[in-house]
Amino acid sequence: LPAAPLPRLSPSVMRVAIQAGLVILIAVLAFFLYRSITEPYQEKLELERQTQIGRERLDDVRSALIAYRDVYDTYPSTLDSLSIFVAQDTAFTPPELEEELGRITEFSGANDLQVSARNGEALNYQVVQETDSTGAPTGVEIYWLQDPGAPGDSIGARDPNPSFRNRESWI
Repeated sequence: LPAAPLPRLSPSVMRVAIQAGLVILIAVLAFFLYRSITEPYQEKLELERQTQIGRERLDDVRSALIAYRDVYDTYPSTLDSLSIFVAQDTAFTPPELEEELGRITEFSGANDLQVSARNGEALNYQVVQETDSTGAPTGVEIYWLQDPGAPGDSIGARDPNPSFRNRESWI
């Protein structure tokens, strides 16, 4: 059997079909354009949020280190000692959620003081003391605390200069 000839579309029906196809194509392209603009912005906002959370964690550790030093006149040798102090000592009052100051997380607890809020790795912590030529400490003691999830974010310094005590790197 011979194939039946296809019906011929009128020019007005053809124009409407092309216009409908173009509308659908424009809508699809607009959707992809919208996503290509908003997704990088959302990623940037999430990165800024993670940065703030990481800095709040470092700030919590700094508050605990200051309280520890006020009680014992020295900094703890490890963050484990600091966690025990925070969990058991009443001298440390955890920071409160202060939304008006821009804080977005609550104090996470003594066990979380040892790890980065960004990637869960152990925070880098070192007590730094000034020593004389024989290696004996001369009295100046500070600490260096760094988030391994953001190598540029730290508090204190590796140089035993009292002006660096408790100073954050993101000022």
